[in-house]
Amino acid sequence: MFDFSDLPGTAIPIIAILMPIGIIAVVGHFKNKEREMIHRERMAALEKGLQPPADPGPAVFSRREPGSRNYLLHGLIWLFVGLGALASMYLFRASWEERLPHGPLSLVPLPFLAFIPAGVGLAFLVYYAIEASNPRPPTP
Repeated sequence: MFDFSDLPGTAIPIIAILMPIGIIAVVGHFKNKEREMIHRERMAALEKGLQPPADPGPAVFSRREPGSRNYLLHGLIWLFVGLGALASMYLFRASWEERLPHGPLSLVPLPFLAFIPAGVGLAFLVYYAIEASNPRPPTP
């Protein structure tokens, strides 16, 4: 018979690995469908001898130019992910302290690992502040 008592401990890492892969696959699928629909529309117009629709522009077929707003958004996301992870790790540690095993890994202050994404977020925000203070030359 199967012992399902360890199922949550096994399923959480598997889900944590597969979820980002699945999100990337779904986003890529729908982006590809959008490009395919635009291509079919243009081909149908050409087959009928009509002028193809206007070019959708770089929004569909190329990446956006990195702007200062992207750095602000990414900085805030990374910062709050780090702070949320820090808070959740402290709450977990406080509520499960007596049940946690005491061994070599218990010496590692696990909540301090949450400072890594928070530091990445702060780096993005500092770069955003520096970029916003330096005026850009006008592009032709």
